[in-house]
Amino acid sequence: MPNLIRSLCAAALLFSLGAAHALTPSLGIWWNPNESGRGYELDRQGGTMSLAMYAYDATGRSTWYLGAGPFDLNQTVFETDAFNYSGGQCFGCAYSTPLGTEFGTVSIDFSDADHGVLTYPGGSVPIEHFNYGYASKQDQLLGYWSFSAVIGDGDSNGPQTLGEFVLFYSHFTAGDGTVYVSGAGFADPSVTALGSYSAVDDSFTVDVTLPDGTLHHYDQLQGSDNVLIGQSSYGVDSTPTSAVATRVEYYAPQLQGQPNAAASMFDRPAHTMKR
Repeated sequence: MPNLIRSLCAAALLFSLGAAHALTPSLGIWWNPNESGRGYELDRQGGTMSLAMYAYDATGRSTWYLGAGPFDLNQTVFETDAFNYSGGQCFGCAYSTPLGTEFGTVSIDFSDADHGVLTYPGGSVPIEHFNYGYASKQDQLLGYWSFSAVIGDGDSNGPQTLGEFVLFYSHFTAGDGTVYVSGAGFADPSVTALGSYSAVDDSFTVDVTLPDGTLHHYDQLQGSDNVLIGQSSYGVDSTPTSAVATRVEYYAPQLQGQPNAAASMFDRPAHTMKR
C-alpha cells in the first residue's frame, strides 16, 4: 500500500508539472505603474477567465468594463468581448438593473505569469501583476509552502515523490550582506529553509536543510503567486529532477517574532546556498 500511495503521488506530481509548465497568469489586480488610476482584475475558474477593467471615459468620468471567456493554459493569449456598464445601483439607492453596452474585443498577450500587453479598441498598454502586499518580489515566498519532487524510478511500482512543508516567516542577512527569506519546517522547526529571488532569470531558489545536514535544493522556480515550477536536487551530487512548489497559505503575521531558525544553516561549514 505505501508503494501504491507513493506511485499515485508521483503520478499526480508529474501531471501537475506537465500542466504547470504552461502559462498560468497571476490572478488579482494588474496595472501599468506609469499609468496609475487605471486597473485590471483577472480571475479564473476552471477553463474560464474573467477580466474587469476600471478606467475613465473621454470626459474623465470613472467607468468600468467586464468580459469573460475561455482560457487554455497551453496558450499565451486571452481574448474576450468586453461590455461597458452604466445605470446600476448606487450605495444607499434602490436596486436598478445596469445596462451593458458592447465595448469591443479586448485581449491580453502574456509574456510570463506577471507581465503582458493588453489590447483594446483603439490602442494597447503593457500591464503587470500589481505587487501591493510584498515589500519585494522575494517576499512572495513568505507563507506556508509544499515542496515536492520526483526522485528516480523508485521500485517496481514507479517513481517516488519526496518533499516537505516549509513555513517562510522572516528574513536573514548573511555575512556577505545578502538578504534571504527564512523559515523552517512546518511540523519540524529543526528543518531550516532559505529562499532568494533572482531578477536576472525571474526565478526563485530555495534551500531546505534537514537536521542531519542533508540539503534539498530547489532552483529555477518560476510561475504564479501560488504555484512555482522548477527543478530539485537532493544532496550535493544528485541529478536535478522536476519539482513543484505549491502555496498552502499566505504569510500569517502572528508568526512574527519566532526565532530565526534559518540562521543555523550558516553554522554548518559544508553549506552554501547554491545558485
